[in-house]
Amino acid sequence: MRISDNKMTKEISIREAKSEDLREIWALCAQYFTDVIGSSFEEFTELWEHRWFGSPFKEKEIPLGWVLIDQNDKVKGFIGNISLMVRQGQSLVKAYAATTWVASPEARNNSLDLFRAFVRYDQNAYLLDTTANKVASLVCKRLGMSPVAVNGYQRRLIWIIDPLAFLGSKRALNFIMLKPVTFILGFILKAYLLTKRHWIVAEHNDYTFSPIDRFGPDYDRFWDGVKEVLGIVQEKSSAYMNWRHLSLPKLKGTSYAFACKDKTGTIVGILALKANGEREGGAGKLVITDVLYKPEHQAAFTFMLAEAFKFARQRQAEMLEFSGFNESLMDRLLVFHPFVRQHDHVTYWIKAPAELAAEKKYWVSGCDGDLNI
Repeated sequence: MRISDNKMTKEISIREAKSEDLREIWALCAQYFTDVIGSSFEEFTELWEHRWFGSPFKEKEIPLGWVLIDQNDKVKGFIGNISLMVRQGQSLVKAYAATTWVASPEARNNSLDLFRAFVRYDQNAYLLDTTANKVASLVCKRLGMSPVAVNGYQRRLIWIIDPLAFLGSKRALNFIMLKPVTFILGFILKAYLLTKRHWIVAEHNDYTFSPIDRFGPDYDRFWDGVKEVLGIVQEKSSAYMNWRHLSLPKLKGTSYAFACKDKTGTIVGILALKANGEREGGAGKLVITDVLYKPEHQAAFTFMLAEAFKFARQRQAEMLEFSGFNESLMDRLLVFHPFVRQHDHVTYWIKAPAELAAEKKYWVSGCDGDLNI
């Protein structure tokens, strides 16, 4: 159906979302999204204030998203719109990420129009959907979006840090009568992981690894030295990094950022990771969300991953995950014997404007679009 006349059926129509819609959007999302179910309205408000207005690239006229409404102006469907910026060499292009596509049963027949509104909003912008489920993946293809051109992107590399805690988090084993079984299986799994050499170590220790409380001029100098050689990459100025990594809403857990420095104290790499929110699996699950390093410091990559593994151990985490990155980075970590999981559908879709359409080089990360936020 077309949306130009704002009337799709007698019962359901579409318009741009407003801040005043947030309570009804919360009531709708709380029925379908695991990270929102059981949340308070205050927690949900924090999440969406962050997504909508926290981005340094948000401009006043940019839509917050779109809603399906009934004849009484009650929200029956929603798709959110996150403002970003994409860089290719010296060029910057406006970008938007779709997020939280949902419709109630009575509006499900009109739900495609929400996605269509997102795709049609700005033909000169770079569009992303980085967390597409199976249905959204089919819709992305139908509406002219393409899978990101990164081989092996759908892999998830997982290291189990605490076997007993990892098994204890599995619902099938989380019964009182099965706790002795879980305990025994934990020891068996620990022995297996030792045999498998299931950990990350680095040969080089010529670097330091320290927490970042705030991204600033030192980081921006580092970014200026790497940004033009990465192909298509999300613009990651200090303003973006502070928003994306150092002000995570409560529903999404806690984020940590680290700088890798050489002997002169110069930043040669950065790494960020997050402890998942309670409804995402809890703080025991750590996910690496960002990695950047200077090309001449290839050893910094494995050094930072080894330090992230140490950090996970110190926190007594259940597991550490590395996913959503370029194939070359994923392949370098296979020597550390992770468990490899594979999504069974394409999750990362893009629609590039003409000036970027021919570009085949991407630098993707675990914080692209609405990943891990």
